[in-house]
Amino acid sequence: MSDRFTVQPKRYVLGNTIYVKAKLLDRLGVVVDPSTVRLVYQGPGDTNGVAVASEIEDSDYAVFEFTPDEAGTWRYRVETVGGSPILAAEERTVLILARTVAPPV
Repeated sequence: MSDRFTVQPKRYVLGNTIYVKAKLLDRLGVVVDPSTVRLVYQGPGDTNGVAVASEIEDSDYAVFEFTPDEAGTWRYRVETVGGSPILAAEERTVLILARTVAPPV
């Protein structure tokens, strides 16, 4: 069984930016070109969006970022985009916690 099904979701406080570093492999174990990858995210209610790589590291990894705007369970999927002949994807869940300490006045 894969670790992603047994590991608890990571927790973040509302307002923090989440950074995702992704490296996708095709079924033969070859690295998918990071310029053909995107991140799709979905939050509570009708919140959803798409992020493109903000940078590409070491020519194998794409780095994405998004900032959840409400507390609750968020899901994201890193996947190959439209014209890519290789289909690959990975999904994760994160838990966004409401702030318990009020900001300073």
